[in-house]
Amino acid sequence: MWMTPPNSFVDKVADKLDDVYRKFAIDCYNNVQTLSPVDTGRYRNAHHISIGTKSLNENGGGVELVLGLPKHTYPLIYIQNNLPYGLRLEHGHSKQAPTGVYGNAFNSAVASL
Repeated sequence: MWMTPPNSFVDKVADKLDDVYRKFAIDCYNNVQTLSPVDTGRYRNAHHISIGTKSLNENGGGVELVLGLPKHTYPLIYIQNNLPYGLRLEHGHSKQAPTGVYGNAFNSAVASL
């Protein structure tokens, strides 16, 4: 006989999954901000989050979109920068970020899991 029924852990596991999902997305976004090269600040300020579909805008939402997701839902989260020179920066065309931004931000977030 079980002291605690196995199904009582379902909510705890689902809540933990929610925590990890949100923390990972927010860590990725914060890392992108931190690792961004800065000249005027335009590139750093143009990173944004969209949920479910890519955004074509230069600006958009931040972590509040991730925090506002309904519990136990896990849509695709896009973190992006649509400035025309963003791709060049990602490919190392900056002395401040010679190895890019997004890949490093993702790898750092994975390492902190």
